[in-house]
Amino acid sequence: MPPRLRIKRIIAAAVAAALALIVAVPAGLVFFPVADEPATSDAILVVGPPFPGRVALADKLMREGKARTLVVATFAGQERRQGVTICNQKQPYPVECFVPSPYTTRGEAQNFSQMAQRNNWHSVQVITFWPHANRVRTLVNRCFDGKVDVLVAQDRVGAHEVLHHMGGWAKMLTYWSC
Repeated sequence: MPPRLRIKRIIAAAVAAALALIVAVPAGLVFFPVADEPATSDAILVVGPPFPGRVALADKLMREGKARTLVVATFAGQERRQGVTICNQKQPYPVECFVPSPYTTRGEAQNFSQMAQRNNWHSVQVITFWPHANRVRTLVNRCFDGKVDVLVAQDRVGAHEVLHHMGGWAKMLTYWSC
């Protein structure tokens, strides 16, 4: 085989391997989440959207005394949809609902970190669903200095959510700060 052809094949193989890695790493991070077991914490954070499965798990843990405060990331008008009545009905525990700015996972992490500083919180259990678990853990850890556990609720997951969260990993790799 002529040296030029061999070099072209090596370059093509390297490019193919790099592309496969670019797809495989986010896919692995989405499809194989690291989930923690419920523990005790200063707060429980439900990240958006607050689907009923996430809110139900948070309510159960709050009623079991697993945290002092429930924090729910939502957006305007959502309190009346998707069963998020927890934001506008009295609960037997403190509930703080907020609209993250910007409305992204990064915005949720940034806003929660500010709230945690004001309230002197040192631990949080974040509730999400499996495609989002590893990414939300990374982002909350970037913004919050305390202990972060991530719990996975049994919400239905469609292909578009999986693709969205794979893209979220690619976007997240463009910045390293909170």
